[in-house]
Amino acid sequence: MADITKCEDNLCPSKETCYRYTAAASEYRQSYGQFNREEDAYNCDYYWNNKLNDKIDDKEFIELVKQLKVINLKL
Repeated sequence: MADITKCEDNLCPSKETCYRYTAAASEYRQSYGQFNREEDAYNCDYYWNNKLNDKIDDKEFIELVKQLKVINLKL
């Protein structure tokens, strides 16, 4: 369960990829909000991509750190 304000915009075109919409609600207490998406907008300013919540393993993390060090050295 997520300790966030969930979105309740059922008409949002990006609701299936937004963590605020798809996160599991708390069984005991959950806050919901209207995030004022423009009617013709694909998403709002509070859009939270589900992919940003994917976890990476230690090997992937170490590889990312190595890549960042190489980029930093080139600058």
